[in-house]
Amino acid sequence: MRLTVGLRALIGLFLVLVAGCTSNVGPDALGVSVSSSPSSSSSSQLEPSLASRLDGYLKVADRMNLPLSGSVFQTSARPTITEADGVWTASVIHDQDATGWKPGTYRLNVHCVGVGSVSAQFSVGDVHSSVTLLPECTPEGNFGNVDVQIDTKATSSDVIITPEGNAQAAVAYQIRRINTD
Repeated sequence: MRLTVGLRALIGLFLVLVAGCTSNVGPDALGVSVSSSPSSSSSSQLEPSLASRLDGYLKVADRMNLPLSGSVFQTSARPTITEADGVWTASVIHDQDATGWKPGTYRLNVHCVGVGSVSAQFSVGDVHSSVTLLPECTPEGNFGNVDVQIDTKATSSDVIITPEGNAQAAVAYQIRRINTD
């Protein structure tokens, strides 16, 4: 027990020294958990912090996703990872809609807040975009677009947003009709 407490003190001192020499470095940034209980796991120590960050990311993504001109569909922010039974797992966002779509060009605006990247694919009727890697998510928020043009009326749409790697972010999106070609 004495060695474990001494080792924790040494790790804590190391983190204090590193944090003093480098900005934005601490236990969370290094993926290290320093706890006073030998039985607690590092994953359970990080979860409250991750859950708290995701909650903040969700709020920012919703604020960014204000309706724009031509908006025909809009979602609330959702996380790219979810927790079940103490395990965090990537979450693919897959939405389908059976609404009628007039001919024209539609733009999927994806707002991503957090860390990591997401890719998106957007389909209207039989017209499918390629899978597009969107700009890197940031804690302040970033966005990317995917366009689809349809020449005839369509009766469905499909949006798939996939987290890449260990993305820890919140995503909100809207679909806009940007012209009437």
